[in-house]
Amino acid sequence: MKEYFMDTASTPPKNPFWIKLCQWIGLACLGQFLIVAIIGVLRGYSIQSYAPMYVMLGGSVLLMIGHAGRYFSFSEEIPRMTWKQVLFSYWTIYLVFFVWGLNSIPGAMQGRYQKRGEEFYKQKNYPAAIAMYQKELDTWYLRLCYNYREDTSLLGIAQSYCQLENFEQARQTYQRLHKMARGYYKERSQTELAELDSELRNIAEFEKQFANSADDNQKARILFDLAFAYRRIECSKKATELYARIQTLDIPESRKEQARKFAADCV
Repeated sequence: MKEYFMDTASTPPKNPFWIKLCQWIGLACLGQFLIVAIIGVLRGYSIQSYAPMYVMLGGSVLLMIGHAGRYFSFSEEIPRMTWKQVLFSYWTIYLVFFVWGLNSIPGAMQGRYQKRGEEFYKQKNYPAAIAMYQKELDTWYLRLCYNYREDTSLLGIAQSYCQLENFEQARQTYQRLHKMARGYYKERSQTELAELDSELRNIAEFEKQFANSADDNQKARILFDLAFAYRRIECSKKATELYARIQTLDIPESRKEQARKFAADCV
């Protein structure tokens, strides 16, 4: 009978070059993901792209191909291995599962704090919203892979600061978002920042005009302009207060009704 197994002392066939090439390229692809994850943790926000994950996927496939070519050859001289050797021979598979765990587990946990921040924002509990948004940014393991909710969290923080009339903090947050984000949120932060500066200048001018006005109709007109400026920078709370103030002035009832409608839109 033909012998299909040889003793472990025998020298196994040398692995072809393409197998080694697949393994080395696969290891490099998985290694870059680990490096990217470390960079994200250290610098305070994740890599703003899915590219490392796609590269890791390609590397995983190459490692599997290399593993199959090495341990499942069609040679008749298949070395008999002990159970320890068998376990060690699957190190590529263990590595693939480990790296994918670093991607999938944090990925599944991303967004929890950001969603709670949105809930607090809708409830007009802006300090709590800021705390939740910030927690989405500060939790280190959420930065092991791309977390697109970092952008929405920073935007939510900036808008919450606007609602609290802390415009300097809002400006700094928009600047941070512009520095960190790519694509839509980078452009959005630039637009919001420019609008914030523009409307704050308008607000300062309107307040000067209001201080010099004596007629209630003129005051109402200026307060309408002020409220609109605050609404444009996501400060609906202040706008609502101004609409309520308009209703206390000695002006036609139609203007008061208009103020009530605008106030209802801010809720």
